[in-house]
Amino acid sequence: MAVDAEQSLRDQRGMAAANGGRGPELLINLAIALAGIWIFVVFDGLVVRIGAIFVSTVGSNGVSTNTHTSSHYATSRKRWVNELLTFFGYPIFVGMSACYWWHKHVVDLLRKNTGADFSLCDCTCRIQYAGGRVEITHL
Repeated sequence: MAVDAEQSLRDQRGMAAANGGRGPELLINLAIALAGIWIFVVFDGLVVRIGAIFVSTVGSNGVSTNTHTSSHYATSRKRWVNELLTFFGYPIFVGMSACYWWHKHVVDLLRKNTGADFSLCDCTCRIQYAGGRVEITHL
């Protein structure tokens, strides 16, 4: 069962490489979201501000979608890149804990697809800084 889960992760990473990565897409959506916020802050007028909120929402939705892909380890072949993007996107753009998301969505999805027993997986993450390196452990 664990082999199936590992194979699923390898397949998703391969898909990310085949798609050329999602970095440029993420940067464009981030720029759109930030532009909407900037327009809202700088300009007056109800119509302009409503338009700015719409623009920011569209960009934030794009960042959230990209972050969802990262949480499945399918944005990059590098695990740390996917985790960094997940821990960036979920709290800031979705307003949800990345650990909660992994537990409630990713672990449950793996459980359903592979039949693996994750009964000991509680939604806890330990983040350690060792020698300038960030280590994220899902317990």
